[in-house]
Amino acid sequence: MRYELDFLPLFVLATGILVFYLAEITRKSSRALYTIFAFFVLSTVIWGAAFNIGTGFTGPDDKLKTQNPGLYYAVAREFYPTLSLYPQKNGPVTMKIIFPSGHPVNGMGEPIVVTGQTNQGDILFVNYETDNSIVFGIDHWGSTPVYSKSTTIVPGADNNLKVNMGSLYQPLNNLDPYPPRSKECFIQLNDEVLFENNIPYYTSDPENVTIGVNNIGGTTTVHDFSGIIINPHRTEI
Repeated sequence: MRYELDFLPLFVLATGILVFYLAEITRKSSRALYTIFAFFVLSTVIWGAAFNIGTGFTGPDDKLKTQNPGLYYAVAREFYPTLSLYPQKNGPVTMKIIFPSGHPVNGMGEPIVVTGQTNQGDILFVNYETDNSIVFGIDHWGSTPVYSKSTTIVPGADNNLKVNMGSLYQPLNNLDPYPPRSKECFIQLNDEVLFENNIPYYTSDPENVTIGVNNIGGTTTVHDFSGIIINPHRTEI
């Protein structure tokens, strides 16, 4: 953060000089080209302003969140940064998670942690039993999902989730395709352990671990988690 404050003004100044330079070149070259360039610059500025305003809704000021949670979560879902654990390679995943209010209870799960690829993947998902009751499931591709015990939630409240899956670990070497913790599964929401057992997993490259998005085509869940996931990161065992 310290270096961003030092160098950001220089980057902004350099960008401004470059924009004016290109604008002058296009103006002398062709009016049509100048119009296209001006439209591109203006569109970029408007998009950047909108993006930063949207991102600001997820910041430390909770006034909008407490006074108008519906608007807060609708905007935050569109603008919070893309979540990725790469290049971190091994270990459980810890995150802050906020479950949505008014979620339709329709039997379809929502993805939390997805590993692997199509036909060889594993999905940790959440199912909403009621507006205030959830259950987690683990879908090992080609097998019947395994479920945790139920727990109660407060929609819109912050929760701490810790997940350990065998597919979150890399093989030691090519001769040992299954890492030492390849069957572990542990799910803890706040202070409550909801699931702890050994189940099968497919091995997964670190870049094939996604958070809150089902990109592998598993039919147990919808494509996106409808709540908010904040700061997913690897932790110690």
